[in-house]
Amino acid sequence: MTWNYRVMRRAVFTHRKKHEPSAVHVDILYAIHEVYHDERGKVNGWTTEACHPHGATLTELRNDMDYMAQALKRPVLNYDTGKECRAQTTKAQKAQLPTVQAAQDGLCSKVASVRGTKVARGRARDTLRAKRTAG
Repeated sequence: MTWNYRVMRRAVFTHRKKHEPSAVHVDILYAIHEVYHDERGKVNGWTTEACHPHGATLTELRNDMDYMAQALKRPVLNYDTGKECRAQTTKAQKAQLPTVQAAQDGLCSKVASVRGTKVARGRARDTLRAKRTAG
């Protein structure tokens, strides 16, 4: 299994007004995540949280930032599916995003189960990283 940094696009639903709980706003956010690939190069997992550059020395920090900068040259991935997507979101694409009513009708449970899988993969990634650094 290999990994690299990739930019991922994610739809985030927020409530804008407290007195109107059904008034939901959709923000599209981009962040850099660690993405894991199988032997054929197919995406099979990614971190649930965005990554930030880090290192034990300034050189390691600079190298990590360089790896993250390379993610900007690769196609953007959809956070929910792991597939390539367009970096810009048009009004028509926003209209196709799940609505609050659809979420209340049960789509949330579907998203939650998919995200649960991603959390498990994220934990597996942490275990792999610990084994790599120890070995």
